[in-house]
Amino acid sequence: MNKKLIALAVAAGMAAPMVASAEATVYGRAYAEIAMETTKPDGGDSTTARTQDDNQGHGRIGFKFNEDLGGNLSAFGKFEIQVDINDTVAAGNCERVLDSSGAKIGTTNGSAYCQRDSFVGLKGGWGAFSAGRYNGAYKTTGGVKYDPFVATGLQARGNGGMAAGAYAQNGFVSQLIEYKTPKLGGFGLQLQYNLTDNDDDLDNNGEGDLLAGASFNIGKNHEIIAAYSDSKSNENADGKSSNMKAGYKGTFGAFGVTLQYEDAQVASQAGQYLYANGTWKMGKNLWVLGYGQTTDDEDVPGGADTTYLAIGGIYGFSKMTKLYYGYRNTDVKDVGKQDVIAVGMRQDF
Repeated sequence: MNKKLIALAVAAGMAAPMVASAEATVYGRAYAEIAMETTKPDGGDSTTARTQDDNQGHGRIGFKFNEDLGGNLSAFGKFEIQVDINDTVAAGNCERVLDSSGAKIGTTNGSAYCQRDSFVGLKGGWGAFSAGRYNGAYKTTGGVKYDPFVATGLQARGNGGMAAGAYAQNGFVSQLIEYKTPKLGGFGLQLQYNLTDNDDDLDNNGEGDLLAGASFNIGKNHEIIAAYSDSKSNENADGKSSNMKAGYKGTFGAFGVTLQYEDAQVASQAGQYLYANGTWKMGKNLWVLGYGQTTDDEDVPGGADTTYLAIGGIYGFSKMTKLYYGYRNTDVKDVGKQDVIAVGMRQDF
């Protein structure tokens, strides 16, 4: 035990000069949500459950580091962990366990404190190169950034509007190297690649896994995106292993429109996903109407045609504190329906 403490003290002493010369930022996010969920199986009786949650651990705390190395070169890094305000179990490096619809049903080690983005790299005029664990480029190109209700009980992800899974809009992918281009005339490209030959890690990702996202901004109000992910170690029952999507987001004064289409074929998924939303900004309120539709490929078991509808609003007390509220309906063909009424608060710092 003493040897471990001595080693830790030595490591901290060696790191102290580097930390002192780098700019470090502590940040975080906390969620609290109250929801009433009514589930009615096809041909069965409905059941209602009330919950007080942070929507399955989307809270977080993190550290960002940046150091100017001179010559238009800088070093950067990030370490972020998941924090569930309703649980106090021990920390660990865990991955969300999802059911066939993409909903979280647990974690690999039962921990509330899980490793999220964690990487280190260099950046300059040529772009940024880094290595570590990431939100996938597929997930953050459009995707979760296009849904105002993401990380709440009203979200489209996993509820019929967007594909789930680590190679789509859920979770993180480990053991990646990443390159981001600088923005050139509004165009940006993000590439992530797995060099390892071990497909037994937590994410079940293997050698040659690729994730990519491209965006093109037309002024400040219009964006076009395309994204791709491929995981040979996560083929579905039809022998396919790639996801593809394209999307558009535009603002027209107080109104906003988002459209996204996906063809998801990784792991248990096999289908096409359509997501659209319209927003209206009025004072401190953002009114949201979202719609999604999943068309399942019938030759791959485990899926079903699904429709998603969400309506509600987000009230911004400030840039850091927001109150959200609304209603969601998810209708899974020949399986059942789920109705959710939720109200919650998000606090950033």
